[in-house]
Amino acid sequence: MGPACEDTRHQTPSTRPHFGPTTPPHQSPSPSSHAVPSCQDHKRASQGTTGHTSRISHLNVLPQFLVLVGLQIRLIHLEKWRADLDRHLSSLLRSADVLHLVKFDSDLVLSNDESTSDLADRVSLKVRELDLAQSRVSHTLIRIDAIVERTACIDGVKKDFESAATFVQTFLQIDSKYKDFASDQREQLLASKKQLESIVRKRLSAAVDQRDHATILRFVRLYPPLGLEEEGLQAYVGYLKKVVSMRLRLEFDQLVELMEQSYSSSSVGNQGQRPEPSFLEVTAMQDVSLEQYSLQASWLNEISKS
Repeated sequence: MGPACEDTRHQTPSTRPHFGPTTPPHQSPSPSSHAVPSCQDHKRASQGTTGHTSRISHLNVLPQFLVLVGLQIRLIHLEKWRADLDRHLSSLLRSADVLHLVKFDSDLVLSNDESTSDLADRVSLKVRELDLAQSRVSHTLIRIDAIVERTACIDGVKKDFESAATFVQTFLQIDSKYKDFASDQREQLLASKKQLESIVRKRLSAAVDQRDHATILRFVRLYPPLGLEEEGLQAYVGYLKKVVSMRLRLEFDQLVELMEQSYSSSSVGNQGQRPEPSFLEVTAMQDVSLEQYSLQASWLNEISKS
């Protein structure tokens, strides 16, 4: 190879000539050029091989270059974030000291709350015990008052009938609230109540037989305090029925006597014979008697309802 060829091999890639076909388009190479390759052809072939090798090496290096570029960009972003991260980290470090103080204070408050809760539980227990004791004392005082009132009732039963009936009524009210079946006072008062009931019944029956209206009213009023309202009402209504029937009988007899006297005085020319009463006169007498009886019966019904 001549000196011209050697000079061509030592040229840089930027000064290398294009290694494509030198023949103009639409022209076929001459037969003489295929037959004997010249120095220029060798130069061109050498340049084509070198360029192809350079392209292959560039293609192999390109992925690594792209990875390096991505890493460089990421490092740039991380450098930008580093200042913010350092600032936040320093803020967290400062907050850590404050959090330690807050934790200490919260532990102190928690211990105080626990001690306060225990104290409140103990106080509440004492309050409940005091409330229970107070309720028991109140109940005991009420029972003592009831016992005192029973004692007063025992003493009062021995007096007159009205006072005895009032004290028996008080005893019945107390006994309905506090039933102390094993109490001697209760047994004594019940015995006094039965004795008083027997006396009142006997006195009322005797007054009814004697038609002593004032005494009847006195003993009838003693039935309600003894818890015998129905019995007293029935006894008084029975007495009123007897009074009304006797009064009606008396008035009827008086009316008949008056009618007989009028008939005897008006008899003229009958030789002492008494004329028979007419139908109208007898009917009038019956109507008067029935009217009086109905008035008395309505009066009795009103009394029994009241």
